Amino acid sequence: MPVTSNEFITTGELDFLNEAIPAGTEVRNKGDATLLEQWDTPMLNMAMRKAESPSSGEFVGGGISYLVTPPRSQRMEFYDGLQKLKFQFDANVARCKFYSGKAHMGDMMPIDFLERLGLKLKLSDEIRPGALRGLGAEKTGVLVNHLKMNWDKLVLAWKTDLACRAWSPNSDAPKAWAGFFGIFSQTSASSGTHGGQPKSNPLFRHQLITGITGDTAEDSFMRLELALSDACVGEGGSNRICFCGDEVFFTLSTLFLGNRTSKGILDRTWATEQAQVRKGALKIGIPTDSFMTANGTLVTREPIFKLLDRIENPAVPYAKTFAMIDWNHLEFLSGRNMEYLDRGMPIDQMVRFGSLLGSYVMGSDKPSTIGVGVMS
Repeated sequence: MPVTSNEFITTGELDFLNEAIPAGTEVRNKGDATLLEQWDTPMLNMAMRKAESPSSGEFVGGGISYLVTPPRSQRMEFYDGLQKLKFQFDANVARCKFYSGKAHMGDMMPIDFLERLGLKLKLSDEIRPGALRGLGAEKTGVLVNHLKMNWDKLVLAWKTDLACRAWSPNSDAPKAWAGFFGIFSQTSASSGTHGGQPKSNPLFRHQLITGITGDTAEDSFMRLELALSDACVGEGGSNRICFCGDEVFFTLSTLFLGNRTSKGILDRTWATEQAQVRKGALKIGIPTDSFMTANGTLVTREPIFKLLDRIENPAVPYAKTFAMIDWNHLEFLSGRNMEYLDRGMPIDQMVRFGSLLGSYVMGSDKPSTIGVGVMS
């Protein structure tokens, strides 16, 4: 059958379609592919829910900063008669500064791949009225489905790595922002700095318990809850979430909920129902295997910890780590998130390019409200 003038697509039309895919409606047919691996991201879900509405501070190009001050340590002075009294001045204000990181993920599509799908490509920036109708519904569907699948995979790769970066110290990427464990170390609460302030000052330290065993897990967990409640002066319990690696979650689940051979501290039905109530109030996606403690902490698995153990092979396994976060005092801010930039196709190359762009920063104005625990 002879090729008619409309049985091809121009590079201009391809660019137009590729730009329309991120914002357009999904076209479904039997050509869709099944992704082999996806990860739930509860911490990132919670962080991004607050990312566009910071509770304190403000996102700027260089990052975010907080003014902090220690409590006044002055004590009462007792006097008698005309004794001279002391007057003290107190203006100890410091600044905690956290730097942002700009992220990029590039995409490249060889055009000969589309030609293997049966699509002819003409090197032209022309966009012809009705051209896609002339190409035929079947070939148009193949093209649109491929572009949509490519876009979905790109977005999933971005979100998954963003979830990893939000937890990781990001020591492999010096231009990245400091992730959670870059700010709140799993090994030491007193070394390094917090937002540029030395952790030799106890006021800039987070709560850290290491060497936890099955026998000490109950005592360690409740001591950490107590320390965090003291730090937030009773205001942050409803915003506290404990994100656990699998080994920690199994231990805590057995401890609080029990199993076939031992009875737990809490009534399982109450603990799991209260977790659903809390999750509904937070309006974010959290794994169903979660429960509430008697002190009001929502405990959930963090599936991304599995992926981090796989790709980083850290000295301290994430599977044996848990983090208690008070979202009144931890912020993850986004200057831009997954902004799509279509770079089109150079007229002399059989390849097209696109970019996702983002800028993020994580910061805390009160490190004592954040807790980290590590099992031995």
